[in-house]
Amino acid sequence: MSSRLRLLAVYDLEASKTLSRILCVIARTLGVDAVILLGDTVSPVIIDWLVERCVIPTYGVLGRLDDASVSQSLRRHNGLLEGRLVNLKGYVLTGIGVSPSPLGESRVDVLATYRPGPGVRCCSVSSDIVGEAVESLKPRLILAGACVEPCVEGNLISPGSALKNHFMYVAIEGDSYIVKKGVFWEVLRELGAD
Repeated sequence: MSSRLRLLAVYDLEASKTLSRILCVIARTLGVDAVILLGDTVSPVIIDWLVERCVIPTYGVLGRLDDASVSQSLRRHNGLLEGRLVNLKGYVLTGIGVSPSPLGESRVDVLATYRPGPGVRCCSVSSDIVGEAVESLKPRLILAGACVEPCVEGNLISPGSALKNHFMYVAIEGDSYIVKKGVFWEVLRELGAD
């Protein structure tokens, strides 16, 4: 695997059209391969817009605020990660949301989850089911939602809440990866949109 996979990880958009539009500009500017939604997206319109209008491949897991319409939108765009393996540029991704589906025993590079597993000090919520999946799958990276503030601990990356202006850029190449914390409004300021 010598190709580079570039992802934007986002949690807690809560149907914000403004943040989804900024997310599109950021994704295009950085040339990301996909946006990964880590729960609490709330509106299927956000997913439809990112995929159809922004033309950014969008994958995700469901959070506690997401209903069946969010699941249907992700499925319609072949982006629901829960219980399945997706190959992006030679890297294998899967996901666990609020209603975990069996994952099997496959090699996984990126595990996207609504909550991190137990034992993470930088986030106050956790899931034993995610902990078991991490032990079983041994993913290279874990992208987790549910942490309000940005959090990077070991191979766990949580972007923090989009409603508090946070996102994460993750680039994976071979056995190494780069993580950059981002703040929505700082990006707008840099683009001259005060």
